[in-house]
Amino acid sequence: SGGDDEPATLVSQMAAEEGALTYGLVGVIVHKGEASHGHYWSLIRHRSSGKWYKLDDETVTLFEQDKIPDECFGGINFKAKSFRVEKKAKNQNAFVLFYERLNPVSTMQTREES
Repeated sequence: SGGDDEPATLVSQMAAEEGALTYGLVGVIVHKGEASHGHYWSLIRHRSSGKWYKLDDETVTLFEQDKIPDECFGGINFKAKSFRVEKKAKNQNAFVLFYERLNPVSTMQTREES
């Protein structure tokens, strides 16, 4: 019938058949700078170990998962300068987020294969 709610209905049906659709964050591309220029780096979760890594040009370093919000979602930097604290807006933000489905896909795979 072509209604606007068809994709939402399909997702609801899949969720009812398979349980909740659950995804986990597995990667982030971060941009620092302005719209016209800047620098990009990535944060990636290793599948088997679950450890996070920061890939920045030629450097790969271990990255603490609990620092993802600070690294990726703007905000204010507070820096101690002599006897005062300097506030400066961060100009880095997550640009692309990558998710992986965490629950089984069995019913959906069967439907797509037929």
